[in-house]
Amino acid sequence: MNFTSIDNSSYLDDNISVKMTATTNNYEKTSEEYLTTFSTWNDNEQLLFVEKLLYNMHNHQHGQINSFLLPMLQRDFIGRLSSCGLEHLAEKILEYLDIQSLKSTELVCREWYHIISKGMLWKKLIERKVLSDTLWFGLSERRDWNKYLFRQILINKDQHKRNEFYRYLYPKILHDINQLQINWRTGNYQLERIQCQSRNSKGVYCLQYDNNKIISGLRDNTIKIWNRNTLECIKILTGHNGSVLCLQYDEKIIISGSSDSTIRIWNIETGELVNTLLHHCEAVLHLRFIDKMMITCSKDRSIAVWEINSPIDIVMRRVLVGHRAAVNVVDFDNKYIVSASGDRTIKVWKTTTCEFVRTLLGHKRGIACLQYRDQLVVSGSSDNTIRGPNWHGRSGVHTHMTNNRITDPEILEKLFPVVLQKFCLRPFSGGQGKYRGGDGVDRRILFRRTMTLSMLTDRRVHHPYGLCGGENGQCGKNLLKRVDGRLINLGGKCSVPMEPGDTFILLTPGGGGFGKVNDEEDKNSEQTEFQSFIERGSLFDYKLTQEGV
Repeated sequence: MNFTSIDNSSYLDDNISVKMTATTNNYEKTSEEYLTTFSTWNDNEQLLFVEKLLYNMHNHQHGQINSFLLPMLQRDFIGRLSSCGLEHLAEKILEYLDIQSLKSTELVCREWYHIISKGMLWKKLIERKVLSDTLWFGLSERRDWNKYLFRQILINKDQHKRNEFYRYLYPKILHDINQLQINWRTGNYQLERIQCQSRNSKGVYCLQYDNNKIISGLRDNTIKIWNRNTLECIKILTGHNGSVLCLQYDEKIIISGSSDSTIRIWNIETGELVNTLLHHCEAVLHLRFIDKMMITCSKDRSIAVWEINSPIDIVMRRVLVGHRAAVNVVDFDNKYIVSASGDRTIKVWKTTTCEFVRTLLGHKRGIACLQYRDQLVVSGSSDNTIRGPNWHGRSGVHTHMTNNRITDPEILEKLFPVVLQKFCLRPFSGGQGKYRGGDGVDRRILFRRTMTLSMLTDRRVHHPYGLCGGENGQCGKNLLKRVDGRLINLGGKCSVPMEPGDTFILLTPGGGGFGKVNDEEDKNSEQTEFQSFIERGSLFDYKLTQEGV
């Protein structure tokens, strides 16, 4: 540490002064020798020497040392960055602060307040909230202050707002959000009625709205557009020959589906019918479109995937089948398509390839509604329940199984010279999580004659994956136990000769878990009960048909 003595005082680099008493005659020469020797030591040796030096000093000397050591440790790195022309780095550091910390930071000093003001950090904080929270996003559109965010000011040619505007806007937003939550909890709302009932209008099946208009699909085969402020009907679209059951619109077009089995595209400005799509053979129950992709579902149990090149150029890309009753609702994003049906199941498909992924089970009656966001599916059913991912996976249920899914032992042993030695669930093969994956099956077949066994199985190398922190399920195994006791792993796909006395062991994979295990739950707790098998067969199909009607 270098310092210079001037008038019985010394000055450090940061203008910190320490009062010095009179020195002895040889102090200057001796201290220089000590400092020269001290500088030749390494860091550890210097620290040891200073520690011993402090032990040999008096308490009042410790206080004086602390008086000039403390300011050296309290560095204003934010202010130093600003003074060095690196304000952008200081702004980047302060961007990570939450609202309370940002308020406190403004009060530290005038320089810090200037950095926050110049960097528009309150504006950036609001923009982060709008991007990450759907409530903030919706409120920004309804209150119309989204035009002051991001680059909307340049687009709308509006006057630039100062940091103080966003500083006072933030608490107003919090007040609005708090008031909305209170209104939801207390049921405080203002009811406005649209008088759309007439001799021909017998009910509203679907609607969508924004700040300016409400578009509704009616049972009288029409689509009506209402002014959001005056609640007056400003346009009626006619063309369907059946009730309008579903619709969706954007800034250019309205797409509607009807009980007349057609999908129609309308110009939202003129109300002109520009295209009619024919594919489904029964009522179109629901549709969803995003950008250039549209999904429709129907009472005919099919799901159609469409590619929208323009309102007059819409081609069908793929038809998805698998549900055993009417498909009531669909939803999708860039990763998955999710569909719900009257057959009590929810099916998941890949958006890009339309490949089937899995079936979600849990409802006891047909599913009427569904919403899918960020790998979270919430569904409602006529069994009077609303379900999300809050149930454990079904055990013994697999996808892509053919006619050997659950063949009765009597039929298997009658058709082939084999003996079914074991057929049970495979405990603990499902992935752990807040909601466990379903367990696989352990099936063992003894061969009594020379035969050839062919198998086509999957998930023998790659685990069934978990979601949202859930663990993967166990892989399946195909094992061959020879008469002499040898155990051979056959892999996932092969054909192998079987001799009398050989045993084929089929261990199917378990499902992946969903969600992280809570801290209070024992992750390794034993499963005390197994999920029962779901209903199958002709009587169950007949029941589904009755429920669908």
